[in-house]
Formats: sequence, structure tokens, C-alpha cells
Amino acid sequence: MNLTKIVATWPVVQGWSVAPPVAWCAPGTRLRVGEGVTMRRGCTLLDYVKLGARVRLEYGVYVGAGAVIDDNSTLGDGVYVGALARIGDYARIGRHAFIGPSARVAAGTVIGADTHVGAGDIIGSTALNRALWMLAESGSQS
Repeated sequence: MNLTKIVATWPVVQGWSVAPPVAWCAPGTRLRVGEGVTMRRGCTLLDYVKLGARVRLEYGVYVGAGAVIDDNSTLGDGVYVGALARIGDYARIGRHAFIGPSARVAAGTVIGADTHVGAGDIIGSTALNRALWMLAESGSQS
């Protein structure tokens, strides 16, 4: 894959807290970046990635094509986020964690270091799981 320094698009994107060279992306990559995004060196972003406001990517984070990282989330060193994965608001992903393709991490969820979330898995906080269970229970009683 031919990679280009992401800083080539830096003047167009507002709110970045980066110093060149920080991240790499394929030529022509289309990114949506919120205000106040912070990236450390060695990050790789593929096509159609969306980073919400105040997202923090530590050293060497890889974000696959079409992945969405919502506002105020933090990804630790060496995290891998697969294609089409979604990480909710205020999520915290530990160092060297693997988030598989099409996986969903609910808002406020904390995932520890070296954790593997498989392709298509849905991971959520206890409060979210309880709310979904209650919704399912109420639907089955009618």
C-alpha cells in the first residue's frame, strides 16, 4: 500500500493537535475529523474514517476503513481498530487491544490492555446491557 503523510491535509482540517509527521494515510483518503483531536506519532488511518471531537489516539494506532470513533474516546498505544468498527463516546481502549472488523464498543466502555474483541462482537457497559435486557423483556411480555 502506498502511504502518504497525513499532514499533507493538515491545513484543511481544523482543530488538530498534531506535529508533522504524525499519521499516515493512503493518497486520496477521505477523513472526517472533529475538533480537538490529538494523535501521537505512527498512527495509520484508512479511507472513510470518522474521528469525533476530542478523540485521542496514542502511538501507533491503526484505524481501518470506515471505522468510527465517537467523541471523547481514547485509544492506547498500538491499538488496532478493524474496518467498519464503531467505538462509542467516552470509551477507553487499553494498549495493544484488538477491536475486530464491524465490532461495536458502547459509549463509556473501558477495555483493558491486550484485549481481543472479535469481528462483529458487541461490547457494552453494564448499564447499557441492563437497559437492553429490560427492553427485550418488556417486548416479550406484550
